[in-house]
Amino acid sequence: MSPARPPAPDAANLTISELEERSGLPASTLRFYEREFAGFLRPRKTLGGHRRYSEADLQKFLYIKELVQDKKLPLKKVREALVAENEPQVLRRDLDLLIDVYHQLTEENERLRAGLTELARRLARIEEAAGKSTRKGFKLFGER
Repeated sequence: MSPARPPAPDAANLTISELEERSGLPASTLRFYEREFAGFLRPRKTLGGHRRYSEADLQKFLYIKELVQDKKLPLKKVREALVAENEPQVLRRDLDLLIDVYHQLTEENERLRAGLTELARRLARIEEAAGKSTRKGFKLFGER
């Protein structure tokens, strides 16, 4: 039987109580930071829902602790610092999401404009067939 190998240096194997001890932060603060900085802190969870932290996670918590406790930064500034300094992929992901939403809204806008144009054509045909020479109160976007 071979001896058990130690976990990889960055393996997510620390419990919240071990992280609490090593970081000097109470478990309630660790959980609070996880919620507040969800894009930056993403601990692994076991099948039973227990958190497991890596050494990298510990370093992230220590960095946040430094910003909040030592540098006295408000949470909003900490969030900005984390995105700007350490997580450009989070910023990139958010930007990509906004671009996708923009494209979806642009496509929907085009569909609505095409529908309005078709509706205006039908209305004009109906008014023409009814013998009315002017449209009353109906204007397409951009018409004066």
